Amino acid sequence: MGTCSNLSLMFYVGLDLSSLLALGDNLQTDLEKAGREAAEQLTLASHSHLLELVQEKLHSTREKYLEGVSFKQIDKDTWAIELDPKMNWLEDGMPEHSMLDALLSSPKAKTAKDGSKYLAVPFQHNKGPSSQTPMQTSLTNLVKAEF
Repeated sequence: MGTCSNLSLMFYVGLDLSSLLALGDNLQTDLEKAGREAAEQLTLASHSHLLELVQEKLHSTREKYLEGVSFKQIDKDTWAIELDPKMNWLEDGMPEHSMLDALLSSPKAKTAKDGSKYLAVPFQHNKGPSSQTPMQTSLTNLVKAEF
């Protein structure tokens, strides 16, 4: 057998971490971009779902609600679905009041011979598709049948 000498081995391992560190920078940017896109998509989906609910559940106020609801981007990270402040009465309801004053102050109001004011209020009957719920339609048909 031979003699054993001290054998010394040296390894040099060089790691270039610049691409890995750059991936971290890109990862943060990509995550921010993905988050912004997700917020936009969630807003669009929520707005669409709200419109579906409006179509399904509202009747007499449906058109006004559809006119008043919208969505917009507030800043790069924030989106909002909002109801036009003029339409808040659709959500909150109107306070109790007499419509007579508003009707008689209309430019369409006329003056009778005796000096009193009046306004003819037109009503549409059996025009276009019904905005009644099935229960309202059933009740209407029942009343018609009794007459």
